[in-house]
Amino acid sequence: MVDCFLKKKLEISMRLVPHASDNRKINLLELYLVVKREGGHRNVTENNLWAVVAKDMG
Repeated sequence: MVDCFLKKKLEISMRLVPHASDNRKINLLELYLVVKREGGHRNVTENNLWAVVAKDMG
């Protein structure tokens, strides 16, 4: 259903899958949950916690 919507309504033919620098796929739900646990995007960015997020995600 999502693919149909993207193709027909938004005319998007492909979806990009985020990858880490070593070409591993990134689980977006896990990323969201880790960032949320650390206080949200703003808190992670303002307090330079992205290394903590990366460590928590393995």
